[in-house]
Formats: sequence, structure tokens, C-alpha cells
Amino acid sequence: RPNSARALAAQLRAIKIPDEHEWTPSRAATWWRNYSPPTPIASLPSGEVQVIMPGRTKEQRPLAATAEEAIAATMAGPADNTRRERPSFPRGDHFDD
Repeated sequence: RPNSARALAAQLRAIKIPDEHEWTPSRAATWWRNYSPPTPIASLPSGEVQVIMPGRTKEQRPLAATAEEAIAATMAGPADNTRRERPSFPRGDHFDD
């Protein structure tokens, strides 16, 4: 294990990277030109979103947030009526439906 960040940096710089894998400003510019950010995930209706309120002590939290039912609900998964969509894959893939 390297003794410091400088030692680690020196070890990483010493690694020979083949020219075809070297990350150059030209390759970076090409990557950013072709990059397409992921499609944002559709948000849930506000009625299905639970907000967890901070509070260091029980006294700082609203009474409804300290009830056993409220605490148990935050430890469970999404509600049974939460719509879950499967990701779509391009045709010709090897995934089964």
C-alpha cells in the first residue's frame, strides 16, 4: 500500500498505457461530442413520495413522525401500489421476458 497520495500518483504514472487506450484531449473531445446523458427517471406522484424529516431527538420531530407506524413504513420498500416499470432493452438482446 502506498505511503501517501504522492506515492500512489507516482505508481499510477509509472503504468505503461498502450497508445490505443491512452486518454488524450482529442479522445475526450470526441467522447463528450458523442455522449448522451441518460434519460431522467420519471418522478413519482407527490402522494407516493415520503419525506424523511431530520431531527436529532424525538422531541424535535413531529408526533406523526415518531409513531411506530411511521418508522416501520420508512424501513419497508415502496408501497404495493407503486408503479414499477421494467427497463426496455433493444430487440435482439439475450434477455428473456
